[in-house]
Amino acid sequence: MKACNGRAMLPARIMGASYEAILKALCKRGWSAAVLRQRPSTTLLDKAKWFSLSYLP
Repeated sequence: MKACNGRAMLPARIMGASYEAILKALCKRGWSAAVLRQRPSTTLLDKAKWFSLSYLP
């Protein structure tokens, strides 16, 4: 993504950051079937953190 046009890739970066935050929350609480039925909690701050990290080299 770093070689692509930043403006064109903005939606992909936002989506990737959101999914990264969700994945981290899922890994933190485990992967049992009962747990996977619950929605993971992520904050806007978590998503913003992963979004900003996606821009770092």
